[in-house]
Amino acid sequence: MSDLSAPINSERQQDTSRSRSRWWSRPARATVEPLVASPDAASDDGSAAAGKAVRPGLTVGKVFALSSQERPVLLLAVLLRLGSEGCSFASPLILATAYDAVVESYGHEERGDATREVILRTFTWVLALHVAGQALGFLSGFATGLSGERVVSRLRRRLYEHLLRQEMGFFDAQKSGDLVSRLGSDTLLLQQATTSSLNDFFIGLVKVVGGVTLMFIVSWQMTLIAFLSLLGWLVLVCLPGMRLVSRLTKQYQAALARASVASTESLGMMRTVRCFAAETLEVGRYQDCIGAPTGREWWPSAGDTTYRHGAFKSAAGTALTSSGFAVIFGALQVSVGVGFWLITYGQLQFGKLTAFQSYQMQIVMGIGQLASSAMSLGQAIGGATKIFQLLDREPRLPTGGGQSPAEPMRGEIAFEGVVFAFPTAEDVPVLRGFTLSVKAESTVALVGSSGCGKSTTLSLLLRFYDPQRGAITIDGHGVGDLDQVWLRSQMALVQQEPLLFGLSVEENVGYSLSAARAREGGGRVDFNDAAVRARVEEACRRANAHEFVGGLSDGYATLVGERGIKLSGGQKQRVA
Repeated sequence: MSDLSAPINSERQQDTSRSRSRWWSRPARATVEPLVASPDAASDDGSAAAGKAVRPGLTVGKVFALSSQERPVLLLAVLLRLGSEGCSFASPLILATAYDAVVESYGHEERGDATREVILRTFTWVLALHVAGQALGFLSGFATGLSGERVVSRLRRRLYEHLLRQEMGFFDAQKSGDLVSRLGSDTLLLQQATTSSLNDFFIGLVKVVGGVTLMFIVSWQMTLIAFLSLLGWLVLVCLPGMRLVSRLTKQYQAALARASVASTESLGMMRTVRCFAAETLEVGRYQDCIGAPTGREWWPSAGDTTYRHGAFKSAAGTALTSSGFAVIFGALQVSVGVGFWLITYGQLQFGKLTAFQSYQMQIVMGIGQLASSAMSLGQAIGGATKIFQLLDREPRLPTGGGQSPAEPMRGEIAFEGVVFAFPTAEDVPVLRGFTLSVKAESTVALVGSSGCGKSTTLSLLLRFYDPQRGAITIDGHGVGDLDQVWLRSQMALVQQEPLLFGLSVEENVGYSLSAARAREGGGRVDFNDAAVRARVEEACRRANAHEFVGGLSDGYATLVGERGIKLSGGQKQRVA
């Protein structure tokens, strides 16, 4: 079958080199019925996205399910952290004996030797517990960090693979910068939530519960004051604060995604930006997404920007943490006063009071961990919404399955009464009752005005989209019944504006070889292999590219740069 081209412009071209790059060589043998003149492009309106998008009913459990494979390691990390915290909890009670010994020996010199022995024994135990606690804490942190990297690597691969399986209509409705933001910053939020934040939340809870329990053992009167203060903060401040932070994070991530889209577009089209001296315009577009705080405007008054949403998110998070510390430290002062009162009545020893204060400080740290991890969890839940929407989305056109005919493709093509409109603009038909018959081993040129449907015809032939009505067949087989991988492996496509990957010349020319090897699970293609190199060079000779490739600095191993920027337009066309 002949190579197929991308959209063909019907306007006459004065550039002879561009004319020679077209793919037809003799008059068309097929009869082409008139096409409807309508924009041959998908609308940028994401509201008409193709496929089935399922709202996942986001829950905290669904977020934590991402770390299910790491549960043994995370459980070990929690146990190690519990051991570390146990050492911290034991130290104040042990120190209490030293405090009591010093107080009781005051004014009794004959008890000096016994008191010093108690002090030496006490601090030996405390030092040993401190070293053990730090070692266990290090092992716990290492296990948690390693698990987090494993979680985010799997999630990014899973999300990226799922995105690549979506149909073309999905990408017509999405912006690449938005999807890149999902793969980057949003997955990082989930990594922190499912590993370190979850661990910190649990340990913070253990510190609070364990501290309260030991405080009850020391003095129930003082504990009651602290416990009621803590319970009030959790119910009245912490839980509502988590919901607020989650909502603000969703708004922040959405604004950040728009900023990513703006920067990706302008940096990827830098030649166009520079040509029109549009640097100021692009800075303004980016600024509309991130905000522009000035020296006199510290608080953002309006605007859907990362600065405004980030300011509100920062204020909510700070208020959540500060309120927790304020409540606990206030309760600390009151309970200490009650403790001194109990000492005067002989109902409490001084060493127990110091232990009680230590446990209160442990609870303060636990509250800080709870607030910080609660804020991280709220941010993760807010950022995870888009990720789960993408993961739960079912592509309209499956990438696998279908027939794979045993005989080679001959190239008998037929369009019969095809009606088609892009999924993002279903009310704007591009083809209406389009009929075309192409004989095998023939060369065909589609000629028509801009937007009449020439490139759309090729997109349908490659089954980038399915028509609303009509049939498309190749060698009598319906395109929709064929395996898409097999179908596209039988065709070659040279686009009107060829784009190359930022790889070497040989890797771009042998891209189909690498794709086939990856599908078969055979690893990477060795372009130093003589047989592979021969195939690559033969392809370049046929495309009249071998001579100029040989003149490049590193020959076939020369890196072409992002989108082939290091090559001229004609060179890119030949390599493509």
